[in-house]
Amino acid sequence: MKILEASANLINDLREYDAAIEQNDYLNKLIRNSDSFLLLDKEDKFVGAAGICQIWEGMGEAWLIASDRVKQNGLVFARAVRRGLLSIINTRNYHRVQTTVDNSFPEAIRFIEFLGFQKEGLMKAYSADKKDYWMYSKGAD
Repeated sequence: MKILEASANLINDLREYDAAIEQNDYLNKLIRNSDSFLLLDKEDKFVGAAGICQIWEGMGEAWLIASDRVKQNGLVFARAVRRGLLSIINTRNYHRVQTTVDNSFPEAIRFIEFLGFQKEGLMKAYSADKKDYWMYSKGAD
């Protein structure tokens, strides 16, 4: 799995690698204001992208976009995401990184816990469609 530092315009990078992502205002703002990276398989096909958006000094919000190719690259993908996020955390000296996970998505919950994030609490009716989400965080290792 290749990890590439994303360019300033990750949306165009994603289009270049044929990623199908929902483009909404929140996601666009998050991506454009993040340290981020792309993950490509052995055939240089887009598998995913991840990053951390700085909220304030020492604190960031992690995010992840995955394509259907993640199914064929599961453990390799997970390890690459973990390495990439740790690199950003250490480079930016984050003391806290947080993210939210859909309460009804057990695969995402297992994945975020594999990355070393700890569950903090349930946020009721958090999303626009009023789904419950878990808040997860990770301190500096």
